[in-house]
Amino acid sequence: MAVEVDLVEYLSDLLASGDTRGVKTFINEDTFERVLKERANDVIPIASYYINQAAMQDNLAVFRYSEKVLQKCAEIGNPKECLMEYLAQVESLDVIKFKILLKPIQTTVLRIPNRKSPLMQCVFNMVYTFINSLPLPQFQNLDEKSKLLLDCDDNVQQIRDVYCLIVQFYEPFVNEISDNQNIDKRVKMVLLQALLHLLGNPLIHVDLEYNERSSSKLSVLASKIVAFILKLKSDPLAFLALVENNELINVDEERVLIKEFSSNEIKFSDLSLSSFFYLVFCEKMCKSFPHVYDKLYVYQNGLKLAKTLLQYKETLVLHKGLLLTQAILETVEIGSVKFSYLNSRTHKEIIELLSNIAVYHEIEENRKLSAELIKKHFCTFDPKGQFYILLNVSKSVQHPNLVGLFTTLVTDSVRNTFTNKELKIYFTGKRLFDLLRIFCLLSKGAETDLVENKDQILSALNLIIFLTRRDRDNSTGVWSYVTDILKIFLDPLREAIDLSRAHYKLQLESLDDPLKTEDGAELSVTVGNQVLDQMSKEDKQTVLNSGLTVFDLMEHLLCRANECIEDRPQF
Repeated sequence: MAVEVDLVEYLSDLLASGDTRGVKTFINEDTFERVLKERANDVIPIASYYINQAAMQDNLAVFRYSEKVLQKCAEIGNPKECLMEYLAQVESLDVIKFKILLKPIQTTVLRIPNRKSPLMQCVFNMVYTFINSLPLPQFQNLDEKSKLLLDCDDNVQQIRDVYCLIVQFYEPFVNEISDNQNIDKRVKMVLLQALLHLLGNPLIHVDLEYNERSSSKLSVLASKIVAFILKLKSDPLAFLALVENNELINVDEERVLIKEFSSNEIKFSDLSLSSFFYLVFCEKMCKSFPHVYDKLYVYQNGLKLAKTLLQYKETLVLHKGLLLTQAILETVEIGSVKFSYLNSRTHKEIIELLSNIAVYHEIEENRKLSAELIKKHFCTFDPKGQFYILLNVSKSVQHPNLVGLFTTLVTDSVRNTFTNKELKIYFTGKRLFDLLRIFCLLSKGAETDLVENKDQILSALNLIIFLTRRDRDNSTGVWSYVTDILKIFLDPLREAIDLSRAHYKLQLESLDDPLKTEDGAELSVTVGNQVLDQMSKEDKQTVLNSGLTVFDLMEHLLCRANECIEDRPQF
């Protein structure tokens, strides 16, 4: 035993002195192999000490021989003892150490016979902990051109290099388990969990747009991870059983097994699952799907996962959420989702998230796509569902532009009542008037800021014009409520236009009054609820004239609406 301790110390001295020739000779001797069989766990921390950035720069030869020593320990030493020591070394979360130790860890684990799930979970958790420590790319708002620069980012390059090694690390375990019909199911589930975790942070924060001809290295690596998952579990939709939506889940025996593991010791994250389904549905990394699933089951649980991505501020993550939402909405037919599905909070949250993106996101592409998805989501519901979405949307959506968008949806639904008898139940009579009271309304009466609420008001006027021109036999019941419409909307709007026009003209006159605006004086004008400070006189004139143009357009539509009402048919 004393001799072995001396030999371990001898190796330590050789590495410390930088005697790489001595190290080379020593590690190729039979005596060194005998040392490793008994004391590899003592050798590992000695060699690992030289696996870092400083050692690599100061003496690359020592770094390389230390790497060889670590691999020899994995091949010869007691595998369980070596594994524990390797895992202890990786706890430092040093990138270089992690990358070098992955191969010895893989070698060691593969040498352990009859591997149980706790051991495998310990190893895979090490990988999960490390990838979650990697710094994320610092990109908030990226347009299509900016995305081309992503691969040049240092953090993206580091993630790419690490994932390249991780994919190689997992491959033999995937092959071994997929080919073994008698494998412990817990081991298989642990591996599936580990692979899904790889698709969460940090991978979800990079560009994963994929096609077979030209794709980033990371998207190719992501496709390999998805392929690993599908090799272990060929049915990708089975993972929807992991989504917490128990009242809608109708699972078969296979999916019950997944659910059972998820609810006990093996946890799956919504972020990882969302990323997986984004890659499967949007980047087409799965060529075929089983057709035994209820479309509404996929729709409901898929939207819950899309919601997870929509909650992120980072453009790359949020855009994936928009694309996943789009893909999920396209899995069902128009009008096929029952009203009862609105009992799930998912739909209220989806509407709120999409509305927020449509108004406030800095990237125009995402704003436009969000507005389109609001319409698509609305159209998936049956008439009763559409009615109650519109009836309640004002409680959570108050931005004028969005209210204008939902007003156009009211118009579309009313238009369809003339050809769809089912819609007449919800978009005629008292129910129609309930919607008109919500969408044909000035929030502050005659004092409402007309410029700020332009979209809402114009949409409401178009709705009234359509109703009164199209419905000449009172089939919608709109003529029974004309007096109320005049009182709550059209008459206050007439007064608001007159007041606003007078105010804007006064502002324009004040700009030309030399007594009020001496040369060099700062001008301040309130337009659209915003104070426009430090503007040139010409710019302020442009803004004010633009407002007057809006009032002219409103007045034109208001006159048309009043004319249609005056041309009331005789019943």
